[in-house]
Amino acid sequence: MKYIGKIDDIIFNGKFIVRTTFKPKIGAKVINKHKQELGIITQIIGPVKKPYITIKPVKDLKSSFNLIGTDVYTL
Repeated sequence: MKYIGKIDDIIFNGKFIVRTTFKPKIGAKVINKHKQELGIITQIIGPVKKPYITIKPVKDLKSSFNLIGTDVYTL
């Protein structure tokens, strides 16, 4: 597992925003520390050194706002 960052916010379309220190692969699965899948990376935006990524959550996530501040990882 490679640490991506913490979920900073949830935008209007339900995607998570995460600030990271590297450029992960678009389409990569995103998991939490318990190895539960949270979603997939859909976009990389912002500055090259510390970009933001958007994550499209899996459909069965309940109460997504509770996930703000959660550490996320990629395989």
